[in-house]
Amino acid sequence: MYNNLPVYPSNSIFVAYDNRRLDVMKAVIIGAEDTPYANGIFVFDILLEENYPLTPPKVNLMTTGGGNLRFNPNLYETGYVCLSLLGTWRGNATENWSPATSSIY
Repeated sequence: MYNNLPVYPSNSIFVAYDNRRLDVMKAVIIGAEDTPYANGIFVFDILLEENYPLTPPKVNLMTTGGGNLRFNPNLYETGYVCLSLLGTWRGNATENWSPATSSIY
């Protein structure tokens, strides 16, 4: 991920982890220009459970304004992230987590 995540002044993704707990991460996504998310900084907590990569990571949005902000239909003010890839929404079979084709990256 170090060499492949985008780093631009207008939009970037950063991931940090603890060397003692590689299963626990924090991701920061900076919203891209010309989108409703421009200049926004969105923080996510990520947990890779014991059976990863057979199952998707657990992801929680931390940027919620103290539980008062909902940025879009997939990002709840409670921190819930609703995506078929994460198994939190029922999508088409091609949108669901697959250990053969899906990864944390």
